[in-house]
Amino acid sequence: MDSHPELSPLLSVCANLSWVFAGRDDGIIKAQTPSGNLQYLEGHTDSVRSLCLSDDGQFLFSGSYDGTAKIWHIVDGIWQLFRTLECNDGRAFPRVCVSGERLFTADWTSGSIGVWNWQNGTLVEWIGTHQDAHIICLCVSGEHLFSGGIDNNVKVWNWKTRTLMWTLEGHTKSVWSLCVSGKVLFSGSLDKTIYAWDWKAGVRIGTFEGHHSDYVRSLCVLGSILFSVACGEQWVQTWDLQLGQPLNRVIISNGNQDFDVTGVCAVPNPHNPNNGWVFAVCDNGILKMVNIYGGGDDSTEVPNKRTPYVSLRF
Repeated sequence: MDSHPELSPLLSVCANLSWVFAGRDDGIIKAQTPSGNLQYLEGHTDSVRSLCLSDDGQFLFSGSYDGTAKIWHIVDGIWQLFRTLECNDGRAFPRVCVSGERLFTADWTSGSIGVWNWQNGTLVEWIGTHQDAHIICLCVSGEHLFSGGIDNNVKVWNWKTRTLMWTLEGHTKSVWSLCVSGKVLFSGSLDKTIYAWDWKAGVRIGTFEGHHSDYVRSLCVLGSILFSVACGEQWVQTWDLQLGQPLNRVIISNGNQDFDVTGVCAVPNPHNPNNGWVFAVCDNGILKMVNIYGGGDDSTEVPNKRTPYVSLRF
């Protein structure tokens, strides 16, 4: 009997040119290559809510509701548990992101962010960011750290100097997703909007409206296209960042409409960062590559000559 049922809900996703990872509700991480090499990373005891990779692709970081963050290392083509990070005071780490030697973990309950040296497993410090409000999402770019919480705000930190640069206000409900592209930060909210911020200047520069179901749960950018996923929806919404307008709703079709798309991530083409690959995961256990121009099922090669995307089967 298969001990890893494929219908376990997938709740998080990250990828590089060699691997795609999906975090499951049962605590297992599914790792797969385009050639079909499939591995299951076991260690978490509750749902895996965030995933990210080191710059060299040799380490995977996972955050879970089991109260731990785990670090995985690939050795001779096999992913192995490298280290588990946890605190003795009951803090939980469902959100993680990494920059160089530092891993950042968001504590759901206290509104603070743990800064770790992940290579030796030591906790460097706590950064208090949302004043006892739950932190829901994190992302990082170099020495700048971004967090969103139930206080409806986004905070921008220089984590090296421990300086709060900006508190970005405007969302009317909690902030559930973040992604950064250059000097632009995108935030998705329970108010069903996506805001674009010039995070260096601390000002909002755009608003994207079009989701109608619930909170915007996942965001990523590839070239001049923004991808967004909202709770209660069965598609990935794409947006033209140059025009500030919606493009397509890419339906993640499998013949069953009783599911939600739960996460999306992008992998740039190293030869042309405006092109690449986009992956989506669903709470019915489906992981697929997104055909951003086709507007439908991505299981066949993209026919539109405008698209540089190559269809991969998972």
